[in-house]
Amino acid sequence: MKNKITRTTKIPRTGIKAWLRLLPLLFLGSFGYIAQAQTYCSATSSWGCGRNDGGDLTDITIDDASGKTLASWSGTCTNGTNFVANPGAAFDITAGEKLTITIKARQNNTWGWNTKVGAWIDTDRNGSFSTAENIMDPVSGPLNNIARVAKTATITVPCFSAAGSSRLRFRGEATNDRELNSGRGCGAIRNGSAVDFIVNLKVGAPPVANFVIPTGPNYERSSVIFNSTTQAAAYVQTWIFNSADVNVNTTGAKGEAIWNTPGDYNIELKQDYCGAKDSITKKVTIVAPTSTPTADFIASTNEVEQYEEVQLFDLSSEGPYVWAWEITDPDSNVYYDADQNPIFELDVVGDWNFCLTSENSLGASIKKCKPAYVKCILSTEFYLGPQNLGESKNGTLYDHAGPTGNYGNGRKTSTDYFKISPCGASEINF
Repeated sequence: MKNKITRTTKIPRTGIKAWLRLLPLLFLGSFGYIAQAQTYCSATSSWGCGRNDGGDLTDITIDDASGKTLASWSGTCTNGTNFVANPGAAFDITAGEKLTITIKARQNNTWGWNTKVGAWIDTDRNGSFSTAENIMDPVSGPLNNIARVAKTATITVPCFSAAGSSRLRFRGEATNDRELNSGRGCGAIRNGSAVDFIVNLKVGAPPVANFVIPTGPNYERSSVIFNSTTQAAAYVQTWIFNSADVNVNTTGAKGEAIWNTPGDYNIELKQDYCGAKDSITKKVTIVAPTSTPTADFIASTNEVEQYEEVQLFDLSSEGPYVWAWEITDPDSNVYYDADQNPIFELDVVGDWNFCLTSENSLGASIKKCKPAYVKCILSTEFYLGPQNLGESKNGTLYDHAGPTGNYGNGRKTSTDYFKISPCGASEINF
């Protein structure tokens, strides 16, 4: 049976302006940018910066949603200069996209004054930063109290009507002062500093809603996942599942729902990008199982270091919706879990056994066991020494002589050092 597909491109009266606004911007994105404002408003502090009172920005990193670093800067006092951190190295930012901002700043150790930070984008490209152009409030925003330890926040680039070269401004002030707010992207305050980045404002393509119906069979009482063909976070995506019994996820690039009764059901995906809208409706067929499940599963890995995690993935047939896992460690301790794809931390060295029983509306499967399926090994040993690097989640660190030798005389920090960089770590604990 073919899936029925209908499409609706909605341009309400209020949306016609948005479409007309997007068309010339897309043209500009292909053939060049409008020149930016020649001068920018100043952002100065009457007390100057470098006073160690808090308020001075020292490190800024800007990443896109994929984790790619678009720009970074490290420095000290930038007062009164309309300081540009990336002259000649402008980077693109697109309306609606998400940026991850990481900032360090000065701290007054005597009085405990930290730094609050605001951010603005000159979206109308007139050389100023208004309250409407504030994208991170210094008073109530996520970076309103930072110090020497870096803090991170995610901001969304707003929609705009003037694509081309512009600026992104960050401004700091000591937390004990009360002058910096969302309307003070320009002008003088008592202390703090400001850092500008040159950016190219871009507009994405108008939305064209579409998604993939899973090949199936798609079973009753089991989650059915629908993936939008548009993955960019700049597009607001909303899913409507006709007569679903459970709406697991109705926003974003992936929709998910459960239907308890066999039949044909409509799924609608709505997309919105800066006022431009599109939608599409397709049909999914939900069926009942014809037999009890055949249980099966796979692990994310068959060997892990002690205290590392392993995830199990259900591969059972015939649409199960109940799972009973039994995990036995090398000391014969048994653990249980009812998630479809559980995660376990293996804390005992040796071979671990895994079993799964899955169940649908017709009954339970035969238990599927995989003995000695995952081996847990001792954590890696590391040694101090030049260029030594540890990227494991866990490990034991020894000096240059190892676990049994004595530490030698005359050792130097220039040779006896060790870099720890575990994959994906946000912090390191000893």
